[in-house]
Amino acid sequence: MRNFQRNDRSGGRGDFGGRPAMHEATCAECGKRCEVPFRPTGDKPVYCSDCFAKIRGEQGRPERRDDRRDDRRDRRMYSAICDKCGKPCQIPFQPTPGKPVFCDACFSKEKPSGAGKGGDQLQQINAKLDKIMNALIEAKIIKPAKAPEAKEKKPEAKAKAEVKAEKAKKVPAKKVAKKKK
Repeated sequence: MRNFQRNDRSGGRGDFGGRPAMHEATCAECGKRCEVPFRPTGDKPVYCSDCFAKIRGEQGRPERRDDRRDDRRDRRMYSAICDKCGKPCQIPFQPTPGKPVFCDACFSKEKPSGAGKGGDQLQQINAKLDKIMNALIEAKIIKPAKAPEAKEKKPEAKAKAEVKAEKAKKVPAKKVAKKKK
């Protein structure tokens, strides 16, 4: 039976904790002999490390994660006027009537109302949810939730429970018979 331990990474391949077994192969691109950490089957081409890096770069895969952020720089900007200071500014979204617009300077000084006030936003969300729930109840789509009722024991039942508790506390002492000599 195989020993299943965390530090046993051989996977039953006989390589006893070192590097995985390397297999000789011929690069499909340059024809150079190389070693790969898997057994080539002939179904897929095998590449040496140099050719693999070159092919990977040609496929357009980003080598660094920072390259993905370039998409943000190409964003369309919209012209607007800051509601706080009145200066013209560029914003990365189309302005909507009734919603405040701030330039970078005003936005960094003070966030728009409700942005940093979790309590106000939570109250607004709860009020909206209450309206939705009431509309669903009126449309008879859902049934109103019943308020949990506190079940109180009747005085008789409460007295019986207390008597049982008293009896449980009183355990009769066992009488030990004296041994005769």
